Amino acid sequence: MTPGPWSHLVFNFSGAEFRHTVNLSESYWGAGTNFSGCSYRETANLSASVYAAAAHFTASTYYGKAIFRNSVYRAAVHMSGCDYQGQVHAQATVYEAEANLSENTYREGTDWARSTWRGHLNASGCTYGRGANFAECTWGCDVTLAGCTYEKDAVFMSTAFHGTARMEGCTYRAGAYFSYSEFRGDTDFSGSVFRHDTEFVGCRWRGRADLSGCTLHHVSFEGSSHLRAITFRGTQFSGGRCVFDRSVYAGGIDFTGAAQASTAQERTAGEPPVSFTDCFLNPHHENYFAHPVFTGSGLPAGSRYLTPEEMDDLANRLAAYASAAQTYHDAAEGPNKEALAARVRNLDNAIDQWAYALTNRASYSDW
Repeated sequence: MTPGPWSHLVFNFSGAEFRHTVNLSESYWGAGTNFSGCSYRETANLSASVYAAAAHFTASTYYGKAIFRNSVYRAAVHMSGCDYQGQVHAQATVYEAEANLSENTYREGTDWARSTWRGHLNASGCTYGRGANFAECTWGCDVTLAGCTYEKDAVFMSTAFHGTARMEGCTYRAGAYFSYSEFRGDTDFSGSVFRHDTEFVGCRWRGRADLSGCTLHHVSFEGSSHLRAITFRGTQFSGGRCVFDRSVYAGGIDFTGAAQASTAQERTAGEPPVSFTDCFLNPHHENYFAHPVFTGSGLPAGSRYLTPEEMDDLANRLAAYASAAQTYHDAAEGPNKEALAARVRNLDNAIDQWAYALTNRASYSDW
């Protein structure tokens, strides 16, 4: 999209009331725009637009649908303190700078699927009355999603967190789905409450993960690889099975002070409330398995330590990846850097292939 004859102007619509459908799609805002404090009585369509300068939408009320999809925000965008009473469509949108979407209320379904954030995102303190969809998003930045409440399903499947992810103190009253996602920086879910099914199946964890002080109900980390420490200190397992099967924990795992409350039916069934079948742990890191969540001494049933040969293999792969990533970081822009990026991706994938081969080979082993 190219600028139009009015794109060099700054537009100020702050405080305006739009009583009919608004269609500002395919617009190019070249010098900045302000829609703060506006109210939209019908559908507000601001899709497929380019914002080349700062865009302000704070403290606005949307009574109908709000459509932002397929837009590009090249400068900071401010959308905090808004009340969305209709559906929100923001799929495949690109945020190239800081984005503030904090303290918003979404009363109907919201959809940011396949969107990309390159600057810091602050979407803390939000309430989602219906489903929230962040599937296949890419956060190439630090993310703050702390203190949010999800009344219905929250979907973060196949999402990539490249920076730190702060999601502490959230409440998930329905399903929470993070499967097949990547957490490359440190991730904080501490103090969060998961009331229903929670899935972290097949995730790649490159940084530390903090799930201390959480309440977890029927959660699965099956088929995941954790290269740094993960902690469940003081976490309450409030019923349903918690599955960690076929995973690698190379940075240590901590259940100090964890507690487990299973139902009479679950105790009668005889299945362990927490399962570590075909799991591999690093003997050089601290691993704490607290009673009564785990019974007996030593490692949980079905798990074992990585052998010295397996540890050496992992160390070599990590060293190769770290060296390639540093070379990529130091390289000048150009075709050579693109080739280096491909090498970094290949070495990164090799780590996951190693973990996958290890855990799937174990599935057919005779313990």
